[in-house]
Amino acid sequence: MNFKVQTSIQIPASLGGGIIGIVLAKIGYGVWSLVWMNMFTSLLSTIMYWIYSSWRPIFVFDYTSFKKHFYFGYKMTLSGLLNTIYQNLYTLIIGKYYSASQLGFYSRADSISQLPIGIISATINTVTYPMFAKISDDDKKLKSVNKRLIQQLVFWNAPMLILLCIVAEPLFRFVLTEKWLPAVPYFQILCLSGIIYPLHSYNLNILKVKGRSDLVLRLEVIKKTIGVIGIFSVIPFGIYGLLYFQLLFNFLAYYINSAYSGKLINYPIKEQISDFLPTVIFSIVVGVFSYLFDVFLTHQFSLIDPVRIAITSAFYIITYLGIGYLVKMNAVIDFKQLILKR
Repeated sequence: MNFKVQTSIQIPASLGGGIIGIVLAKIGYGVWSLVWMNMFTSLLSTIMYWIYSSWRPIFVFDYTSFKKHFYFGYKMTLSGLLNTIYQNLYTLIIGKYYSASQLGFYSRADSISQLPIGIISATINTVTYPMFAKISDDDKKLKSVNKRLIQQLVFWNAPMLILLCIVAEPLFRFVLTEKWLPAVPYFQILCLSGIIYPLHSYNLNILKVKGRSDLVLRLEVIKKTIGVIGIFSVIPFGIYGLLYFQLLFNFLAYYINSAYSGKLINYPIKEQISDFLPTVIFSIVVGVFSYLFDVFLTHQFSLIDPVRIAITSAFYIITYLGIGYLVKMNAVIDFKQLILKR
């Protein structure tokens, strides 16, 4: 839970690796500069973790401890392996059954949409797992903390991804140029899919802290089996069939994960949905008005893309946070108490 020290390690390591990568690219190492950048980043972070941490390995083998952690860990390893294979299946299917250009557009849309989704998911999982582990025996407290975190997660995640859907076209044109505009609809669908993704990923932490790696593995097998069948079933419908199935599958995965985790802490899925659905609807309503505002801007004024993005984003953010503050949404109140200490 010492995130200050972790940040003190990760930022210098990333900066050091980035500098090495740029220098090597400048002197002609080409794609190998990326390889050495990652290698150096990992090496530097390892050295710094060793320096900051007081723990040192000792040459003692504890069979009881090994047995306990092995039976938990191998199931987590298998579930992680299944998830990795599944995540790459979309790229393989698109590359095999559709055109190279569609694969390129999908890959670019996916990589950009994963920036906010991946950062949020990684941050939430990094924070919640050790937090939940400390209170894993207190179901009532675990439910209360879980509920507040879900509300916070949706309150910030949903509007960010909806806003990205709205400004997707000028964003892609400004960052990647006109030739990447066919990737915009892919990106928008993936952003909508990402609204629910951190939630179903985050629900798995409840199973982990309860020591139920067997359930984690079982759920991964069930979900991935359904997913693979679904992917091959929608191939005749083209790449949009795959994209909309990916959106639907994330909702299904959330239902499966939360149904099991909810039973462990008496937080059923119906109650979970009632806690975050109003925020999602609110984000969409503000998004509709922001989209209409963006359309008005483009028809009335000749704005360059960065200005258009900035104005539309400011309108959405001010409207969203302003109304959220005025109606005293639970997430806003909790944010003031937990973060601003007010």
